[in-house]
Amino acid sequence: MFKMSSRGWLAILANVMQEYCDNVDGSIVETRNSTIVWNYKNAEFEHGSSCAKELYLQIKYLIGPNAPIEIV
Repeated sequence: MFKMSSRGWLAILANVMQEYCDNVDGSIVETRNSTIVWNYKNAEFEHGSSCAKELYLQIKYLIGPNAPIEIV
C-alpha cells in the first residue's frame, strides 16, 4: 500500500505501467502534473484491452481500497 502524502507512488505506478509498455507494442506511459496514463491506442486492440484490465486490477491492489486515486 502506498503513502499518498508523498509522490513516490507516482514513480511506482510509472514503473508498473512501463512493464506493460515493454510487453504491448504501441503503448506508452504519459506522465502529467497530477495524472499518469498508460495509453494503448496504437496497440493491437484485443491485446491492449486485455492488458488494460490486468493493469487496472494490479494498480487497484497496489494502492489499496481507500486511496484517494481514481483509476479509469
